[in-house]
Amino acid sequence: MLLKLGQWLYKRYPNLHKWFYFAYKRILDRNLINLLNHYIKPGFVILDIGANIGFFACLLAKGKGSKSKIYAFEPDDENCKRFRSNTQVYKNITLISKALSSDNQPRQLYISDLLNVDHRMYPSKDHSQTVLVPTTSIDTWMQESGENAIDLIKMDVQGYEVEVLLGMSAMLNSKHKPVIISEFWPYGLKSAGSTCEQFFKLLHDADYCIYLIQGKTHVFLTIEHVPSYSNLPESMYFNILAIPQSRGI
Repeated sequence: MLLKLGQWLYKRYPNLHKWFYFAYKRILDRNLINLLNHYIKPGFVILDIGANIGFFACLLAKGKGSKSKIYAFEPDDENCKRFRSNTQVYKNITLISKALSSDNQPRQLYISDLLNVDHRMYPSKDHSQTVLVPTTSIDTWMQESGENAIDLIKMDVQGYEVEVLLGMSAMLNSKHKPVIISEFWPYGLKSAGSTCEQFFKLLHDADYCIYLIQGKTHVFLTIEHVPSYSNLPESMYFNILAIPQSRGI
């Protein structure tokens, strides 16, 4: 019911939707917000992957992040329009209107019939419309943008995380590795044609320690834990914290 109300506001009353959605996210994601704030430092280069209408970009751009640079990636035109409106007061945010993937080939974005936060890069129920969108990989974007190091990544791409990680392999295996805070949705990963094992192996092989975020605590995960998550229902999702082994939590 709450989600239906939010989508109704999104379509009819953008300003009211922004207030409602941002207030909802501040409550729902309070532990994630605290975790992001813990890792932000002045001067950081931060990526917001799956930026939607800008809630996390606004969060990252103020306080300790006010002297940082935030690059936000969002492929949906309407979300980008709302993003620009919602973030216009922050001069340290740059929006890149592209999807991220493992290469630079245009791909179909599957538009959710129900929620603007649930567009996907793979076929899915309740996603009857598609639009061809430009894509890039993080490794390509870094070469083109001139940014040679990323400090912090927030990622939520509805199960497409493996493709995004494949597109940042050079960065993940560089000396300067970012802290990564990502959604972990086993059902979405499977729907996108990948697996939980692939997701964790890409990070593990790049010398990351991986923690499951549970409220205010972090549970260390090993590769052996991963199969137990593989067949969870659609409604179950988590957030993970990936820390380079060279630094502490």
